[in-house]
Amino acid sequence: RLQDAASLLVSDAYRASDVHKRLEKLGFALEMYRNNRAYSFHAKMTEQQLKLIEFQLDLEEKTGETCFVDKSLLDTIYACLTLGLSADSEKARYTFKPSEASFYRTKNQSF
Repeated sequence: RLQDAASLLVSDAYRASDVHKRLEKLGFALEMYRNNRAYSFHAKMTEQQLKLIEFQLDLEEKTGETCFVDKSLLDTIYACLTLGLSADSEKARYTFKPSEASFYRTKNQSF
C-alpha cells in the first residue's frame, strides 16, 4: 500500500544520521502522499517538515552554528532570537505559522 510505503520512508528518514539522506527520503514520501488525495494531510505535514529542515540547514550555513537541525520549530525560533537573528525568527513565524501565544512565549523566554 502507498501509505505503508510512505510511512516506512518517513520512519527510515528519521533513522538516517545524515540530514541530506533524511531530506531525500522525506521527499520520496512526500511524492507518494501527493499521489493520493486521501493523504493530503500527510503530504502537507511532510512538506512542512521538509521546509523546516531546509530552513534550519540554511541557518546553520549562514551562522556557522550547528544548533538548528533536529530542533522543533519553537526551539529553532528560540535559537534565532538568542543568536540575535530576529529577522530569521520572524521569517520562521510567517513561514510556519506557530500560534501567536507560542511565538510570543518563546520570544519572551529568549530575553
